[in-house]
Amino acid sequence: MTSKQWAAIAATVFACGVIIYLLVPKQPQQSLQVRLIQVIPGSEEVGANGKSGGLMADELNELKSLGVTGTLQNYSGSSVSHRPFTPRASIMVVFTGDLRSPIELREPQATHVMYVQQGDTWTMYPPDAPTLRYKIKLSPSATNPRMIEVQSGSFYGTFSWRAPAF
Repeated sequence: MTSKQWAAIAATVFACGVIIYLLVPKQPQQSLQVRLIQVIPGSEEVGANGKSGGLMADELNELKSLGVTGTLQNYSGSSVSHRPFTPRASIMVVFTGDLRSPIELREPQATHVMYVQQGDTWTMYPPDAPTLRYKIKLSPSATNPRMIEVQSGSFYGTFSWRAPAF
């Protein structure tokens, strides 16, 4: 082969690589915070008597609007992935019962969402929030029932978990 033929082959391979790179969808990079909240069942309104579990007023109001009652426990921990100069997203996971099997929740795209356990199902609020293809996986620890393991593409963490009073 001549040098022109080698150059043409190299240029074709390079062009194909560039086209493939441009066509593969990229997921936006962002900072992500995951907070775990446990609701201990009760008849009192969430946040009553100043027991807010570390939630903001708008988060408490959203839980109240969903009819959630009881005492709140906040279990945020080493779940924050900080990437400088990137959009921020946050997930608040509200447990109203035991976590008996692993769950996967969609990662929000540069916004705040709340996932609320309702029996065996999980509902995202707001339901039309933009999400990425990435998922956050929460699972009961195989070694300690008082622990929940949290995984995502950007971090892995284990949270201490108070034994539910159900």
